[in-house]
Amino acid sequence: MHRFNMSISLKLIVFKLFHKSKEEFERKFFQLDSLFVQSEGGWKWIGDEGLNFSVKGLRRLIQEAAGSVADWKYRRWKGVPGKVNLLAWRVLLDRIPSKIQLQKRNVPLVDLWCPFCGDAEETSEHIFSGCSFSCYVWSVIEQWVKAPPFLFFSVKDILEDDKDPRKGSKVEQARKVVVLSCVWCLWLERNRIVFKSCLSSRERVLREVKMWSFLWFKFRCNFPLVKWEDWVAFNL
Repeated sequence: MHRFNMSISLKLIVFKLFHKSKEEFERKFFQLDSLFVQSEGGWKWIGDEGLNFSVKGLRRLIQEAAGSVADWKYRRWKGVPGKVNLLAWRVLLDRIPSKIQLQKRNVPLVDLWCPFCGDAEETSEHIFSGCSFSCYVWSVIEQWVKAPPFLFFSVKDILEDDKDPRKGSKVEQARKVVVLSCVWCLWLERNRIVFKSCLSSRERVLREVKMWSFLWFKFRCNFPLVKWEDWVAFNL
């Protein structure tokens, strides 16, 4: 068994990866206690019999105990910045600070309504796939990239992908960049409305999607010969 110093702070750090509410915190805090036994001079890991302590092993045991092993599939891709990959990953996990998620963490809020449409409570699912504002943006994007018509019923239908983008054609890579750019720009627009009291603008979101996706596709996906005029017309 691997011996190491165990403290309350370690439990708190580990918990931040998984928590949803105060009640869940208390349950998982005591759950962590059962994985360690105190001995002279420190603590012993007993989570995986015969194996040394590892963060990966601890994470797996907590997920299994909570019954929350994620069923999402998302490939991190260098075609977009890390912050965009991180946002997409957190959207799939429903871990962005939407109003509903903040309420679960006992954050006082004025209201729970979507800042785009005001017709439903703000969840990650609604922001990116259920709101009339975002649905309009997606419909324009779909026409712009000349994609075949498709229906999506959740944000997972938009972001989940088993295919490695690097192995796709030039057009497939371009569409992937556009999708992730759209998620990023919708979130930026949402934050402008919430924190800067700006009026929502579909046209602004669409302009930013085209701008950021062009820059990322040209310089991060290594297609330096792509011109702005061709990108705007999506003639690749």
